[in-house]
Amino acid sequence: MDGVIRRDDWPERLQQEVEAAKTRPFSWGVFDCCLFAADCVQAMTGHDYAEDFRGRYLSRFGAMRCLKHIGAGDIGKTLDNMLEPIEPGLAGRGDLCLLPWRADLAIGVVIDHRCAVPAVPAGLAFVPKRDAVRAWRV
Repeated sequence: MDGVIRRDDWPERLQQEVEAAKTRPFSWGVFDCCLFAADCVQAMTGHDYAEDFRGRYLSRFGAMRCLKHIGAGDIGKTLDNMLEPIEPGLAGRGDLCLLPWRADLAIGVVIDHRCAVPAVPAGLAFVPKRDAVRAWRV
């Protein structure tokens, strides 16, 4: 939590990231839930919280290994060290949420009453924000 603030034009920048992601193919270490969230945050603030992670993994296993060696052990603890944790119900547009996704958890970006999450094989899925189990203020 280093005092990074959103740019004046953050809504437009967030919308551009979401639009660009609608047809992107899912790829670990390139376009996955964590990097999509980081790309959105970078577009809104200019700060890349995923800089140390980029180019370091190509699989789910590799992502987990990076979270243990570079991060704080898991995605929740890692985000706790980067952003302000908030109650999921308080998360607004552009904030991040941890959501149940398929048989796992994923980081989503709040768009409205839904959170955008990269989908397999490509594009975005939109999960109800009410399903979030944790959230962070951007």
